[in-house]
Amino acid sequence: VTLGPQLLGEADMDSGWNFKTGHDPSFHWAQRNLYFFCRDVPDVLRVVDSRCWMMDFRKYVIAQGKLFPVPFPDLYHSLLTEFLQWAITGDQSTKRYLWMRDGVIKASFMSFSIDVSKYASVEDSLRHMSYWTDYLASWNAGAHVTAVGAWHTAALWVQAQAQAELISSTIATLIIVLVLAFLGMLVFTGDIVLSSLVVACTILTISGLIFFIVVMMGWAIGPIEVIALIVFIGYAVTYSLHIAHRYGSHEADQAPE
Repeated sequence: VTLGPQLLGEADMDSGWNFKTGHDPSFHWAQRNLYFFCRDVPDVLRVVDSRCWMMDFRKYVIAQGKLFPVPFPDLYHSLLTEFLQWAITGDQSTKRYLWMRDGVIKASFMSFSIDVSKYASVEDSLRHMSYWTDYLASWNAGAHVTAVGAWHTAALWVQAQAQAELISSTIATLIIVLVLAFLGMLVFTGDIVLSSLVVACTILTISGLIFFIVVMMGWAIGPIEVIALIVFIGYAVTYSLHIAHRYGSHEADQAPE
C-alpha cells in the first residue's frame, strides 16, 4: 500500500497500491514455500480451518501425474490455467484468492479460521496477533525471494488495536484533565488543598464509574464505554471545580481583614 493518510477529497485507490516485484509462484521454490506456509501452521495459532489455493493446486498437479512443485514455468502455467477453470478453494472459486494480470499471478492470499472468540479481550487478541506476526516473520526469513513478503490482517486485530488505542487515549485524556483542573484551581484559589480535593473527587468518581461498568455490569471496554468515560470526566471535574471554587470564594469573603 502506497497511499498515505488524506484528510480532504477522495483517495485514488487505483494508484494507492502496487504489487511486490519479484513475486513469482511459477518458480518451484515459491510453490514449495507457499505450500509449507499452510501445511506447517503451528498449533499456537489455533487454526481450525484453512483455505489455501496452493494446497489445492498441489492436489491437482499430483492427480495429473505430475511432480510438485512444478519444475518448469511453461508446464506450471499450463497446469494453472487448467486448474483455475474449475477449481474451488473452500466454498469459493480459487480465482478469488488470486490477483492476476495477463494470466500471471501477481499476488495471492490464504484465509484461515481460528479458535479465538470475536469477543476476546484486548489482551488476548493482541497476544494472538503477535503469534501470527512471529510466524510470518519466521516464514518470511526463510522463504525464497520469489515468495517472500507475506503479511497478515484480520478484523479481530483491527478491533483489538482500536480498543487499545481508545483505552490509552482515555487514560491520557484523564491525566490531562486532572492536571489542568488542578492548575486551574490553584490559579484561581491559590489553595493547594482545594486543588488536590478536586483531583481526588474526580478520580473517585471515574473509579466508581469504571467499577460499575467492568465489575458490576461485566461490560467489555469498547468505543461506547470509552466515550461515556470521557464525557463523565468532564462532568466530574466541572461540579468539583464549581463547588471548590465557591467554597474558596466564601472563605475569602469571610476572612478577617
